[in-house]
Parts: sequence; structure tokens; C-alpha cells
Amino acid sequence: MENFKTFLNIRIQLPKSLFTVKFLLIAILLLAACSGTSNEANTNDNAPPNNTSEEQQNGVDTQDVSEDEDTSAQDESQNSDTENAADNNTASDTDEDANAIDNTEDDADTSAVDETTSESIGDAEHGRVLFHEVAEGAPLACATCHNTDSEERLVGPGLLNIGTRAATRVEGQSAIEYIRTSIIDPNAYIVEGFGNPSPMPTGFGDAFTEEDLNDLIAYLLTLEG
Repeated sequence: MENFKTFLNIRIQLPKSLFTVKFLLIAILLLAACSGTSNEANTNDNAPPNNTSEEQQNGVDTQDVSEDEDTSAQDESQNSDTENAADNNTASDTDEDANAIDNTEDDADTSAVDETTSESIGDAEHGRVLFHEVAEGAPLACATCHNTDSEERLVGPGLLNIGTRAATRVEGQSAIEYIRTSIIDPNAYIVEGFGNPSPMPTGFGDAFTEEDLNDLIAYLLTLEG
């Protein structure tokens, strides 16, 4: 009989033990679940922050810097082009001024040549006659003291190319003026190497009329070789 009671007590206590075991299992599962959730939360907390926004901002900043650099480069290029254009214009103006000066000098030289070779000065053939003959009132003929086919000295200077040389003797004075003055006043211009006073006789200015002087000068200007 006692054994039977003992058996009944065991059967009665057994369900209570099973309930306790089930409760423990459920508690363990809940704890495990909570632990997993906590670990996941910690994992998320430890994950690197999202840099997408910062990277986008950096990308925008980089683009702005690039655009600024491009703009600066364009401005520098435009400034360089402007400076080069200004330099070119300055150089062009300088060249034009130099050319203008050269042209002015050329025009002056041309005018001198035109003036010294103009047939309107006088009758060169009549001047040739006057040169080789003694004019009335003249001490002697011009040909007595001057070569016409050479620059070599005879008594006076050789007269070949006298028009070209006379144009450069006195600044601002044409060959015609120089030759005319030299005939009228032999001591006005003393050629280097000749004595002072000039050995050329005076009086030719009185012996020749104005027309004769023009003819004589016209002839002398033909002595080119």
C-alpha cells in the first residue's frame, strides 16, 4: 500500500517538473532572442556612419573648385590674348611710325633728286656752251679749272657727280642752291683740301645773268657718271 502511494506521489510531481522544464526552456529562448536583438543593435551602432551625404557635398565642392579653376584659366587666357594684342598693336604702331619716318626721308631724298634733275631749271645745252667759253665780263672759262668727266682735282674740284655731292654738303640746302652760291661767292663754301680764300676768281655772279646761271646749273646737274 505504501508503495502505491509513493508511486502516486511521483506521478503527481512529474507533471510539475515538466512544467518547470518547459518554463525554463521558454525563458532561455526569450533570453537568447533578446541577446540576439541586442547584438544586432550593437552591430548597427558599431557600423561606419553613412558618408554618402558628405561625399556628395565633397563632390559638389570639387566641381565648384574645378569650375573656378576653369574660369580663372579662361580669364588668364583672355588677359594674355589682350596683352599680346596690345603688344602687337604697339609693335605695329612703332613699325608704322618708323615706316612713316623712312617714307618722309625717302620723299625728301626724292624731292631733292627731282629738284636737281628737273629740266625746268634751265637750258643745259646753253649751260654747256657757257661752261666752255669765256663769258663777257668773266675772268676765264669754267672749263679752265674744272674737269667735267672726273671728280679729280684740276685747279678746282672735279665736277662729275656734282649734283649728288652738292645735295649733301649743307644740311637743308639743295644742290641748286649750293652750286648757285658757290658760283656767285666762291668763298662761301670751301671744299676740304682747297685753300682759303678759294682760288676761284670772283666776278662770275656779275658776268652771268640769272638765266645764264640757271642754264649753267642745269648743265652741271647732267654731269653724272
